[in-house]
Amino acid sequence: MLYVLFASVSEPAQLLQFEGILYKPMGFTLKGYEMVLSNPQILKGYENTLFYVFFGTTVNLLMTSVAAYTMSRKNLLFGKPIMILIVFTMYFSGGMIPTYMVIYGLGLKDSIWSVILPWAILSFYLLLFKTFYEDIPDEIMESASIDGANDIVIFFRIVIPMSTTIMASVGLFYAIDNWNNFTNALLYLYDPDKFPLALVLRNYLVAEGETSQSNATQENFVVREAIQSAMIIISLIPIMMVYPFLQKYFTKGVMLGAVKG
Repeated sequence: MLYVLFASVSEPAQLLQFEGILYKPMGFTLKGYEMVLSNPQILKGYENTLFYVFFGTTVNLLMTSVAAYTMSRKNLLFGKPIMILIVFTMYFSGGMIPTYMVIYGLGLKDSIWSVILPWAILSFYLLLFKTFYEDIPDEIMESASIDGANDIVIFFRIVIPMSTTIMASVGLFYAIDNWNNFTNALLYLYDPDKFPLALVLRNYLVAEGETSQSNATQENFVVREAIQSAMIIISLIPIMMVYPFLQKYFTKGVMLGAVKG
């Protein structure tokens, strides 16, 4: 991380001549950041990624928690066979081509739903939720049911308020997955205005132009490594700012969902 940070603010000419590990910046310049942020697609990619993170994570948590609560009910008809099918998907998948055919057949291609809806529920996170819900005493739900509450009321007014820890921990997993979403966007999105930040940065790296400069005497010269480092730092800043505050939920949530009784 320090190497990437130092490389992103180092003078390109000095960085090009240096070999080894950076322990401090080689000079100081922000040209790499200036060139990256001068691209309007970068800001659009940030906007899209933030939307995918917040909206996508909300969809993930809502659908995963609802499915897990349903699977945790002991009176669920065909509960065990359905659970076997869910666990089966953790080890075997249809593959890239069948998945693409399904998304294309449903008309989701080149829409925001193509990177959100097909992966709204991940089996591992569903199992964490399910195990957590199974630890909630049945007496609480039975008393609410006697008072006239149905499953929807019980879920949203009793279960959800008791699930803040597991919500925060699994939400962190989902948010990081949505933030780093690259492969799905590469396969299913074609409109540049819908590209997430990861895909925008990838396209920026492979594009011809500023990153192919080779004359160290030019004023606007920035070597490829400096630009790459600046991109990495820019894409990591939001996660680095949020993760330290949510790390405690990460540990607690996994432990609460892993131990019964």
